[in-house]
Amino acid sequence: MQKVIVFRKMSFWTSQPDMLKLNQKIQSLNKDGWKVQSIVPNVSMVGVIRSFTLLLEK
Repeated sequence: MQKVIVFRKMSFWTSQPDMLKLNQKIQSLNKDGWKVQSIVPNVSMVGVIRSFTLLLEK
């Protein structure tokens, strides 16, 4: 089984995704049996990372 999620939680002080929360989300998904197959950054027109798309497999 596979699923795709988009992680958008922003850091309070910056306009970029919160990497600590992303790592916590990945750990939570791992505990539920999901394994990350790939992570792709989603960038704005000016090259700023706005979110990440994760491909998961169980």
